Amino acid sequence: MSGITTMIDLYCFGVRSAAEAGLDNTSGLRLKPAGQAGTDSIGHAELQKQLNRGTTEWVALADTRRLAELPEAASALEEIVCTPEPPGAGMHLHLQEQTDDQPAGNFSPAALLQQLPPRLGPLVIQPELAGVILARRADLIDAIEAEIGTDTKRTGLWPLLAALPEAGKSFHLLCSRVEPALPSLLQQQSPAPAWLQQKLLDLDPRRLIRTAVSAADATAVLAGLLLLHDLAEQSHAVSQSVQGQGRRQAGDCWHMIVHRREPDYSNARYWCRQFGMHPAAPELAAITDELLNASSHPDATGWSIRLTSGGMWHATEFVDLCSRSLEVKDKVLIELTRQIQYAEILLLLGESYRDATMN
Repeated sequence: MSGITTMIDLYCFGVRSAAEAGLDNTSGLRLKPAGQAGTDSIGHAELQKQLNRGTTEWVALADTRRLAELPEAASALEEIVCTPEPPGAGMHLHLQEQTDDQPAGNFSPAALLQQLPPRLGPLVIQPELAGVILARRADLIDAIEAEIGTDTKRTGLWPLLAALPEAGKSFHLLCSRVEPALPSLLQQQSPAPAWLQQKLLDLDPRRLIRTAVSAADATAVLAGLLLLHDLAEQSHAVSQSVQGQGRRQAGDCWHMIVHRREPDYSNARYWCRQFGMHPAAPELAAITDELLNASSHPDATGWSIRLTSGGMWHATEFVDLCSRSLEVKDKVLIELTRQIQYAEILLLLGESYRDATMN
């Protein structure tokens, strides 16, 4: 990182030295070990004290699981801090060059995440799985004070990432790859971390989307976030509260997915008929068609025709695919179906948000 013009303090959780992080003195990143080796991080209250003692305008936050990517990320971090920041608070996701083992084409979790509104992204993706957070020191301090307060038990990068847009602060997330755990086709008893559960359960849709002009669609967004994080009972109640409402009845679509994952396939098919056209139908059809046509599975072509005939997405046929793949216990078909479902969830979150704001 020659010609460095800006020093960035790097708070790397679970690292004791620059050598351990694979950094050298020319990287432009000044390591600030955060936490004991082998632990997630120090508490946020202690991190805030360290931030207050620092002097650099910009700080970076990383996790030990991303150590190998830090030297490569250094030049990207410098480019960001030396370039005028995009207007408006929110998430700016920077995708580095994809590696050969990443999914190609339309199904790219990182690309789909990049399309999410800034306030939703941090509630969807764990930063530990995505890369390095970059923010202005003063913004991060303000976010901790406003959204985390004196909660001395709170640790980890994810709450920090979620706090920034809540406090109206801008941040950057660098990713060389995004490898999220694909949601199961069946509802799991593996809900989100306690802090995120409580945040979602306490979240008023009007706070989540302050510019909402459709309360029903803002509520649908919350139903989607609850479902994504395996809070199925709560998601069901929220989606029911806006039954038949909203620009394209997105709440009924989330209601359908809850029943599909129970699994209650007949009920899921009923809700498919209730909302009619899936809000993300064209985009979802394109991704599904690409995934299935690229597969060597003997049934892939047949399912592609059933799911995407006429260039549109057929939600009832996808209910049948979920049922069939689990019935025959076909691991390849299950994995394909989970990829399609994850694309559906991310696209539907974005469409629900846009319906709420009428953008």
